[in-house]
Amino acid sequence: AMEGDGGTAAAWMATHRGMYERATRHPFTVSIRDGSVDLAAFKRWLGQDYMFVREFVAFLASVLLKCCKQSDSSDMETILGGLASLSDELSWFKKEAAKWSVDLAGISPLSSNMEYCRFLQSFDDPEISYTVAITTFWIIEKPCTRIVLLPA
Repeated sequence: AMEGDGGTAAAWMATHRGMYERATRHPFTVSIRDGSVDLAAFKRWLGQDYMFVREFVAFLASVLLKCCKQSDSSDMETILGGLASLSDELSWFKKEAAKWSVDLAGISPLSSNMEYCRFLQSFDDPEISYTVAITTFWIIEKPCTRIVLLPA
């Protein structure tokens, strides 16, 4: 069970620590944290991540619909909070894009981004249960809450 004690997350972290550290300590992530990021790489990331977040909004909306139809839990408030956070994130992307002269409308998705977005779109399938969808949401978001907490 996914309880507040962190048992499941701790077990997954222990099992997949190497993969987690490669993702969260990637040179690009570290360069952002220490201020040495290459501007062209940052602009490319900004555009690609903006596209991903827009698709993630649609994914989370599909999770919300499944929640309404398949669950009587209090998850709805959590999902709505996630959508509100994504609204703030999209505003941040637009502000940063204007600051760094990145034309968000002119961005073409890289193949890895397209594949990830297609993966998210697959959750529109009514055959995918709410349990699978909300677990996927948790798996995607869990590392994001930890990246900013990692020591240099």
